[in-house]
Amino acid sequence: MTHTDTKQESERGTKQQPWLWPCWAAGGSSEVAELLGLMHYMEGLRLITTVELVAPTSDENVTVTDTELGGVPVRLYLPKRPPGGLRRAVLFFHGGGWCLGDAGMHGYDLMSRRISNELNAVVVSVNYRLAPLHRFPAQFEDVYVVTKFFLQSKVLSQYGVDPARVCVAGDSAGGNLAAAVAQQLSEDPEVKTKLRAQVLIYPALQALDL
Repeated sequence: MTHTDTKQESERGTKQQPWLWPCWAAGGSSEVAELLGLMHYMEGLRLITTVELVAPTSDENVTVTDTELGGVPVRLYLPKRPPGGLRRAVLFFHGGGWCLGDAGMHGYDLMSRRISNELNAVVVSVNYRLAPLHRFPAQFEDVYVVTKFFLQSKVLSQYGVDPARVCVAGDSAGGNLAAAVAQQLSEDPEVKTKLRAQVLIYPALQALDL
């Protein structure tokens, strides 16, 4: 495919899906800004994230707050419905290539509050540190710290969570982190509470399909 073909394909894609225009424009602007020495390319792309951010706003079904668990920022979703017993819990790690994304982005916020309401579950959406400012393994360390902190008996009791119904979940790079956390927890002698499941949404698990 030639450069012209690629450009025409990109233009067709943005016409069919208008929401791609901001992404395409931000990518071009970020490239120019990096060439001029104004900022790193990924810092420019994070402008998309900033535009998508929404405040932690509670509604009639879910109480939403920004807080910290284990010193790591998270967005916490607590259902308002009577639990009828101990609740489920979901620890969610957003995608974005380990460089982009935020728990407060509109799409992630909408998904988290819907999961919390429909499953009557506590949802912890983690704002782990991002590359390139924070290099690997900072992303894994943050989500692991939050998960390990949350699985403490006193913390589970504080939020009324059933220790037998806790799962980790994530999309794309977040799916990679969820899988890594589940694997590491199984080998951690300090963790007494085991995960019930891992929900991996198009996870980045391997570079080559061999």
